[in-house]
Amino acid sequence: MNPQSNTLIPELTRLSHELRLFGIHSGIERRSKEALAESHHPLEYLRLVLEDERLFRQERTAKSLATRARFRSGA
Repeated sequence: MNPQSNTLIPELTRLSHELRLFGIHSGIERRSKEALAESHHPLEYLRLVLEDERLFRQERTAKSLATRARFRSGA
């Protein structure tokens, strides 16, 4: 990783948390390293982090619905 990305990751992490983008927040460092290593276009990087957010929200919704449904364990 280059020195500029090392200073940007904490800022991106802070912003994603502030904007309540917790899916992006949890994977920003991993995706940044991945994008640099594979020379992703900036729009591809953006697509990947937004996809992370979408998946995070889908998983959170599914977990919430399963909890509210009060399924019997072992059913």
